Amino acid sequence: MHPRFTLLCSLILLSAAVLACKSKGPNRKIYDAKALAVNGTHTCLLQLDGTPRCFGGDNSVNPPMVPAPKVALTRIESAIRFACGLRASDSALTCWGACNSKAACTPPAGRFDDFALHDEAGGCAWRHTPKPEVVCWGAGWSGLTSPPAGITALDLKQVVFGPDWAVALKTDGTLISWGSSALLADPILTRAISSGKHIDSIGGRGALLCLIAAGHPECISYWSNQVPPHVSGKAIQIDAAAPRGAIPACVLSEDGGTRELRCSKSNKGKTLRTLRGDIDDIGIGNDHVCVLNRGNRVECVGDDLYGRVSGRSLGRSTDWP
Repeated sequence: MHPRFTLLCSLILLSAAVLACKSKGPNRKIYDAKALAVNGTHTCLLQLDGTPRCFGGDNSVNPPMVPAPKVALTRIESAIRFACGLRASDSALTCWGACNSKAACTPPAGRFDDFALHDEAGGCAWRHTPKPEVVCWGAGWSGLTSPPAGITALDLKQVVFGPDWAVALKTDGTLISWGSSALLADPILTRAISSGKHIDSIGGRGALLCLIAAGHPECISYWSNQVPPHVSGKAIQIDAAAPRGAIPACVLSEDGGTRELRCSKSNKGKTLRTLRGDIDDIGIGNDHVCVLNRGNRVECVGDDLYGRVSGRSLGRSTDWP
């Protein structure tokens, strides 16, 4: 073999090895942003001017993605291949991303206070005044985006969607569920619903639903991580990624005025860094996490495959349109 050819091959292999290490190793990046939303392999931020930015995987070239709106938003949520936000000007919903499923990206008209997204099908939005109202939209997987009629007049705080189930937390701290999953028959959930137990917060995705009651986290799953990460102090927020029954699951807790985010092992069996600080919100991906700290600073750590932490991969931007 010609020496120059051998050298060229060696350089190519070395470059590939370096890139592989960069994609698999732990990474950390700080952003100036006022809100975040994280899904399996991408990250979305609300920049300081309120405009959205999404980067990482789950993007699409053919068909091309619907570009993100160039307007200020006050809230942002992300599904697997699309995202939605509430416009600052009128609190109406707008969606973008891989919207080849038009039903998923066509939210209802009107002003809303908050919303939640199903990873594939659409979502539900709600308002508190002048009277509580819930409006859902999308493709209607297992009836999730067409919930029972009684739900439309409830005053909601949160909704968590799995592939074929949904659980909503009302502002009075009680739960309601709908869908077709065996998860909904779990005794932990059925007892919480029937007893009217006060729930502080809910989270989860995929095959995992987690509840926080009296500062104690508890998870329901038919996979490996039914026990959430152990934390000291009071649990205040919990969430999870979607694959393999929701891995990792992460708990934000507060003890003596100090907040920390602790996670179970990631999708690749790695232990993600415990993050500490003045954390106001969390976002959980398959192998990366982001936290929103007071002062509009977002910190993302974990595996940078697809540029989900840094926004760049193979020397190129991974920003969605």
